This record gives sequence, structure tokens and C-alpha cells, in this order.
Amino acid sequence: MLSRFFSTAVIWFVASALISCSSVRTKAVSLEDEGFKVPEAAVHEVRQDVYFVSNINGAPLEENNAGFLSKVSPDGEVIALHWIDGAQEGRTLNAPKGLAIVGETLYVSDINVVRKFNVFTSAEEGVIKIEGASFLNDLAAAPDGTVYVSDSGTGPDPEAPRTDAIYAIAPDDSVRKVASGDHLAGPNGLLVRGGDLLMVNWVGGTLNKIADDGTVTEIVKLPNNNLDGIVEDAKGHLLISSWAGKCVYRVDAKNEVSEAIENLDAPADIAWDAKRQSLIVPWFLSGQLDLLPAP
Repeated sequence: MLSRFFSTAVIWFVASALISCSSVRTKAVSLEDEGFKVPEAAVHEVRQDVYFVSNINGAPLEENNAGFLSKVSPDGEVIALHWIDGAQEGRTLNAPKGLAIVGETLYVSDINVVRKFNVFTSAEEGVIKIEGASFLNDLAAAPDGTVYVSDSGTGPDPEAPRTDAIYAIAPDDSVRKVASGDHLAGPNGLLVRGGDLLMVNWVGGTLNKIADDGTVTEIVKLPNNNLDGIVEDAKGHLLISSWAGKCVYRVDAKNEVSEAIENLDAPADIAWDAKRQSLIVPWFLSGQLDLLPAP
């Protein structure tokens, strides 16, 4: 009886290991010439096991109703290039950037508003106006349903005052300004990790913690600036994309920085696929999307 139990346990363990290993991405997939137009951000929708990709399709602050969202499978198939399209009748989508998912709702930043869509049907679920914002960028969702959005601060008028800020959107769509000021240095990528809100900035090139009262604490300065996206990998390391560094940096538990992935051209708002332990990297300038094994 014990022998039979032991054999069954071994078979279960091996099968589980094989299933686990099969979910890890073992090779890179690059999607080129697929029709992406200024891809800025990605997010993994785990229930459908698909990636959503935002395409600005024009200038980042242009209200041209030309933006669109794509749906891509983890094996690299473009399921729907124009899954949600500003050109569709009755739609409005100008320059979509950051993406975040809460429940069945996909949040999309779009210049000075955050739009909401159903992740299954693509139906519109509302628009949240962020008063005073000029360049809404990344989004990050917290476990309690709060969605944070960064305003990188530079609107279409170069002479206008900067509007650097981070806002919190509550589940009832009410908006609260968490932090603001030039000292945020072009806030861009956001990540909620545990009870902390982390931010990387475009101008300053730093990784920061943002307290609920707006206090900004610098964690580490990276070798280059133009920081865009930030995710956490399976080992608890932070992965941060940098245009100036043409790479994805890794920040370990001791806040030591290294290059995890090199030779990237304008790596924008990266996403993490926990199922496959892989990274989704939109190439902002060249219209490429890379699906990469965990660095």
C-alpha cells in the first residue's frame, strides 16, 4: 500500500513539474510588421490568457481618435489588431498608453482621461476625467481596486507649467491627487508591490516609493534615465525599461542594479506574464512587440 502511494506521489510530482515547466517561456518571440502603431503598453489578462496592447497611432498628445488596442495570444498570434479602435463608430480613443485590469474592467489612460472597457466584450464602461492632467501615462492596480495613474507633466503647450502628478482612482471612480510637483521628475511607470506604490520617472532616472501622504522617497538612481515601465518578476526583482539605456534593468532585493536585457530600441511600458514567467516589451518607435523569457 505504501509502495503504491509512493509511486502515485512520484507520478503526481513529475506531472506537476512538467506542467509547471511547460508554462515557462523558453524562447523569444518577436512580432514585427504585424500592424502595431506606436505600441506603448501591454497587460496580461489571465482569465482569457491574452495580452492587450495599446497603440497610440500618432503623436502621444494628439486628440485624433486614431488610437487602438490589440489582443495578442501568448504564442504570438495577433488575435485582433484593432480589438478596440477609436476609428470605430461610436468609439473614442485618442492616444492610449497605460493599461490596468480590475475585475472585468480594463482601464486605459488617454491624454487627460482614463477610459474603462469590459475585458471580455470590449464594451465601454465609463470615462474618468482627471482635472488638471496633461499627459496621463502609466496605470497600476492595487488589490483593493484602487487604480493609480501617473501624469508625466508635459502637455501639448511647451510653455505651460508642468503638471507632474500621481492620482488615485477609487472603485467608485472618485479621483484623489496623491502627489504632485516638479520633484516627481516626469513620473511614468507605476507598480503596486505589497503595500507600497513604486514609481520610476522619465527625467530623473530614479526608482521611488510614494507614500499615501505624497512623500517621495528615492530608492535607487539607475544608470540612465528615460525610465518607462516597471514590473516585478517571479523572484521579487524589479524590471525597469529605459529608453536612454536601451535596456531593461534589474533591481534586486539589495537595490543593486544590473542590465537584464540589452539592445532594445525605445522599450516602453513592459508587462509581466506570471504564468510563463516572461516579459512583454513594446518597442515604441519601431512598432515591434517582444515576448521574452524571464531574464
